[in-house]
Amino acid sequence: LAVSLPGTSLHNLSAEQTFNPLFFADYQSKKTGSKYREFQNQGDQNVLLEALAAARLAHSGIRTLRLSYQSAKSKLFLQERARAHYEMMIHILYELWQSSSEQKYLEEAWKISEETKSLLLLEEIKATNVAFHNIPSAVLDTLKMLKQDLAFFEQSVLEQMETGDMDAARESQNSYLETGTQMKLYEQQIQTDYPQYRSIFQDLSTSPVHEIQARLNEQTVMIEYFTGDSTIYTFGLSADRVIWLKNKEPDLDLVVQSLLSESRDLEKIIDRPGEAISDYIKVSNRVYNYLFPQELLEVTKEAKKLIIVPDQSLAYISFEALNRTEEGDYLIEDHAITYAYSASLWYVQNVDATPVALEDFGGFAPSYEEISDSIPRDALAMLYRAGDLNLPGAQEEIKSIESRVSGEVWLDEQATEEAFKQHAPKYNLLHLALHGILDHKEPMKSKLLFHHGSNETGELNAYEIYNLPLKANLAVLSACNTATGALQSGEGIMSLARAFAYAGVPNLIASLWRTDDDASSKIMIKFYEGLSRKLTKDEDLRMAKLDFIHDQKTTTYLHPYFWSPYILIGDNSSHFKTPIAWYWLMAGAGVIVFLLYFGLRKKKTMA
Repeated sequence: LAVSLPGTSLHNLSAEQTFNPLFFADYQSKKTGSKYREFQNQGDQNVLLEALAAARLAHSGIRTLRLSYQSAKSKLFLQERARAHYEMMIHILYELWQSSSEQKYLEEAWKISEETKSLLLLEEIKATNVAFHNIPSAVLDTLKMLKQDLAFFEQSVLEQMETGDMDAARESQNSYLETGTQMKLYEQQIQTDYPQYRSIFQDLSTSPVHEIQARLNEQTVMIEYFTGDSTIYTFGLSADRVIWLKNKEPDLDLVVQSLLSESRDLEKIIDRPGEAISDYIKVSNRVYNYLFPQELLEVTKEAKKLIIVPDQSLAYISFEALNRTEEGDYLIEDHAITYAYSASLWYVQNVDATPVALEDFGGFAPSYEEISDSIPRDALAMLYRAGDLNLPGAQEEIKSIESRVSGEVWLDEQATEEAFKQHAPKYNLLHLALHGILDHKEPMKSKLLFHHGSNETGELNAYEIYNLPLKANLAVLSACNTATGALQSGEGIMSLARAFAYAGVPNLIASLWRTDDDASSKIMIKFYEGLSRKLTKDEDLRMAKLDFIHDQKTTTYLHPYFWSPYILIGDNSSHFKTPIAWYWLMAGAGVIVFLLYFGLRKKKTMA
C-alpha cells in the first residue's frame, strides 16, 4: 500500500494513488470537518483554505469510487452517503465567497449542488443521447432487453421473498446474477467498440453557471436550492445575473410537512373549506418567505417565468400555490413555473435531445371492471374511497383532447398494458388518464393501472417504464401521485414521472398528490386548448389552472388541493411549433390550390 510506505501520507496523495478510495474519501472528509470546526473557533482564513483542500480531496475520492461502480444501487448508496460531506463543502465555499467575493467559489458550490441532484438520471440521459447517434439500433435493443430482464428478475426476487417462496426466489436470484454478468460484459464491449459511449461514464461533469445562463432569456429566472440540516442555500440565475444566498431555517422540514398536510387534508377541505384555505394560506406564506427572501425577489420581480430546481423535501411542494402575502396572493398569478430535476439535466434534455416520434398523439383511458388481486389492499381501498373506481372525467378528458389534436386514443378495454407497450413508442405526445398506485417502500413497484389484457395484468410497474423505448417529447400523466414518491437522498424523488424521464421523455406533466377526477379533467381540457393555440407549455398550464380557479362558484374548489397538484417538469417551449387548427387550415387551403391548379391545366390542355 502506498500509504504504508515511508515518506507517504494521506495528506498529499490523490484518490487515484490510494488503494482504497472509500477509506481515502472518509479520511479526508473527517479532516475537512476537523479543519472547519477549527476555523469556526479561530476565524483563521488559512485554516478554512486547508479545510477546502481536504474537502476537494474527499470529493475526488468519492468521484473515483463512483467510477468503479457498475450498479445503480451502489451509486445511489454512495450519493446518499456523500450528502453530508457535500453540505459541509458548500458551507466552506460560502464562507470563502463571502470573505473574498471570488466567483470561483460560487461556481464550485454550484457544481457540488448539481452533483447532489439526479446525477444517476443525468448519466443515463447523456448515455442514451450518445448511444442514439452513435450505436446501431440492434446493439441498443440487445442492451435494452438485458436491462429489462435484470429489472424483472430483481423484482421477482423481492416479490417471491415476500410470499415466502424461497426456492423460486433463489432461482430468480441466480437468473439475476447471470443476467447482470451478461449485461456488464455486453456494456464493456460497447464501451470498447464505441469510445463516445464510454466517455459518458468517465465524465461526471455538470453544466456550469455560464452554460445555464446562455439558455435563459430575459424573461426567465432559474432558482436552485440546496437544503442542509438547518440552512437553505439559494442560487438565482438570470441571463445576466447570478446571486447566491444563505438563510438559517432550522424548522424548514417541519414547516414543509405542515404545508403538505394542509395541501392534502381532503376531509378538512370538504367539511370546513373556509378554515382549510385560511390555514393553508398562513403556512404557505411562511414557506414562501423562507424560499423567496428579499434579495431573490430583486432578481425575479421582472421575470414572467421561473424554473425551479428543488432539493430534498422541497420537491414535494407545488411552488405556484405558495402565497406571497397572508391575504392569499398565489405565485402563479404573476409567474409561469416549470420544474427541473437538475439544471444540468434541464440543459442536456433541451440542447442535446434525441429525435422524437413522428405520430402526434396517443391517449390512453382505461375502464376498470376488474382490478388485479396483486394490488395492495390499502391502495385498492384508497381508490374506492376516492369515488367511482372508473374515472368518468378521464373518458371525457381524452375524448375532448382527441377533438383538438391529431392522433389515436385507446379507451376502456382497448387501453391495455399490451397496447401501451406496443404503441407508446411511436407517439410524440402521450396522455395517460388512469389510476396511479404509489409504493413508498419499493418505488420500482409503483404502477399505472391499465385495463387488464390477455397477456398482461394491467399493472405497468415503474421498473418496466424505465426500460421502454419511448420517443415522446411530452408525456401528460393525468393520474394520482405521478410526481411524488420516496425521497432518495442525493438523487431526488423516485417517482413514476422520473421513470418516464429515464425512458427518454424530456417533458412531463405529473401530479404531486392524489387528484380529483373532475378537476383534473377540466384543467387538462383547458391545457390542450392552449397547447393547440401554440401557447408555451408553462404558460398554458398556468392559464388552465387560473381559468379553473376563476370558474369556481364554491369555496371548496378554490383550495390548491384541486388545482395545483399538476406540475410541468422540463422546458417551457411550445409543444406544437405551429398552431394545430392553423396547420389544418393551411393544409386544406393547400389541397384546394392544388386542385384548382390542375383543374385549370386540364382545361387549357383540352382547349
